[in-house]
Amino acid sequence: MTKHTKELINKIRQMVDAKIQIKDIALKLDQTENAINNICSRNKIRKRYKYKYDHLWEKVLKYYITHTVEETCKEFKLTKKEFINCYETAIKKYSYRKDTRRKDKWTPKEILKMISMCGYEDRTTIAKEINRGNARVIKEKLKHLGLNSSVYMNGIPLKTFEMYFGVNPKYKTCKGWHALRLVEWSEVMRNLDTIVVDKVIYDCCKAMLIFNNSIKTWKLEPIGQFKNTVTIGRTM
Repeated sequence: MTKHTKELINKIRQMVDAKIQIKDIALKLDQTENAINNICSRNKIRKRYKYKYDHLWEKVLKYYITHTVEETCKEFKLTKKEFINCYETAIKKYSYRKDTRRKDKWTPKEILKMISMCGYEDRTTIAKEINRGNARVIKEKLKHLGLNSSVYMNGIPLKTFEMYFGVNPKYKTCKGWHALRLVEWSEVMRNLDTIVVDKVIYDCCKAMLIFNNSIKTWKLEPIGQFKNTVTIGRTM
């Protein structure tokens, strides 16, 4: 086993305290990285090479709020990997955040697509499909439209249907993490016509079927000469 002098140990300690990376210390002292790591371990020298850019954390985070990754890397002369290291550490320490939410208004096409996917897909998938943030954004938009539950837009969950009506209908297994077995409104009405149910329940289910069919037949039509303006209309 090689015995290291106190002078070498002190040099390494000073360099580590100066936040110089281990590979740079090894080059300067003509040692291998493993040797430097072993010296640090044996002499309880706390390695700080992971915090090489701690003086840039706040600056990088503030600059990135109004600029792209490429511009931030160019400004601070960082590689993409170094930027990620700075950013991931900085967001734990500082409260600055880049606002990536879309500020433009929802288009009728996006709203129709969202409603038509409800129940068939989970909210996260819907958000990705229409490029609108995350599941929380979809939930808030549905609530704003007065639609508190997205599951019932296109049908009833199989378990709920069986619990209330005691019938085994045809169902559609939906994609996504929730793997919901959905009884579509057309199938609901087909089953309700064969059993005795309360008139209020029957009328509510029929109204949902009409609403569901209306969504499928709605189209986007230009208003006069304004090509970028659209209205929701139904095909006859």
